[in-house]
Amino acid sequence: MSESNNDGGGRDRSTDDMELIEAICNADGPVASTSEIAEAVGMTRQGAGNRLQQLADKGIVECKGAGSGLMWWPDFYPVESESDD
Repeated sequence: MSESNNDGGGRDRSTDDMELIEAICNADGPVASTSEIAEAVGMTRQGAGNRLQQLADKGIVECKGAGSGLMWWPDFYPVESESDD
């Protein structure tokens, strides 16, 4: 799905969902911040966050709060977690 969004500069840019997912997959680690994803696809942080939340609502990506931001990963790319054992 491709949606039009405003990058904050007054112009519209069409960003495909796969561009957002690829930006996460191409990050340096197993997760990517909203800011990293926004920069990779040429969107504002707020615009990318809104689109990523839509993908999360569909079960395509997952997120978790980290400091003052969110970290994102594709639902099919598991993040290792510490066990409570």
